[in-house]
Amino acid sequence: MTKLVILLCLSVFAVAVEAIRPGGLSDVMQPNEEVNRIVADLKGEIEAQLGEKLNTYKVVSFKRQVVAGTNYFIKIEYGLKYVHIRVSKSLGGRVTLASVESGHKLHDLIKYFE
Repeated sequence: MTKLVILLCLSVFAVAVEAIRPGGLSDVMQPNEEVNRIVADLKGEIEAQLGEKLNTYKVVSFKRQVVAGTNYFIKIEYGLKYVHIRVSKSLGGRVTLASVESGHKLHDLIKYFE
């Protein structure tokens, strides 16, 4: 019984370590206050890259990548359209819009992109 408990604990630990592995993308996460604030702060830049207004929008989900800072890969719904954005946050807290991918659908997976 003790061996089973130890094995189970090690399995849970391995999954937890994999989920926060530096350099890899996290699992899909639900929007939180920080990500919603990032998108709100970058709204004008996102609109400029898309060439259209985000009159109504919501963050659907996101993934995080820990590097020398953090990259956020964020799925945004606006109207009947979806866009994926990549945002970089430096260790000092500076947030920049790195890239925008338009033409996505609701069920498109969030993947790494430049």
